[in-house]
Amino acid sequence: MMDSKIFEKSFDTWNLATVTSTVWGPESNMAQKAQKDFYRLLMAMDDQTKLDFFEYLEKVKVRLDSWG
Repeated sequence: MMDSKIFEKSFDTWNLATVTSTVWGPESNMAQKAQKDFYRLLMAMDDQTKLDFFEYLEKVKVRLDSWG
């Protein structure tokens, strides 16, 4: 199971990259920096932690979608 602090930091970084890309476009400096930060964090994780993060992220997205 993934540590909650690691998930929180990973989720915040992923969310920032997603939002900046959506709002300012993926080519913007802000979005590119946020994406690089997310990938840097992702590459620092071991494979099991990455798997845990993306599995949990998928569960969160499904739950949010069910709320409408």
